[in-house]
Amino acid sequence: MSIFPKILNVSVIDERHLELQYDDSKTFIIDMAPIVAIGNLATQLAKESYLRRVQISHRGRSLLWPNGLELCADALRLQGESETKSKRRRKATSALVA
Repeated sequence: MSIFPKILNVSVIDERHLELQYDDSKTFIIDMAPIVAIGNLATQLAKESYLRRVQISHRGRSLLWPNGLELCADALRLQGESETKSKRRRKATSALVA
């Protein structure tokens, strides 16, 4: 493992979610909707058939699609960590309310 975690595996869960497995044993589910909303090349990711064409760069530092779109492993990880924290907060809040 290096100082910068690398993506080892990517799986398409459904039409808007990817599961990323990093070389430090962390796994994150990434909601692609915010990325698709950016527009330009990312709009093609709204189609699950295109989302499934994802590849991991040879060094594991990004995800690639045939149209030239490249998403950084670090940015995706930050998004995954943020989404995980948000889910935990919602879960804790709903437990307090219940």
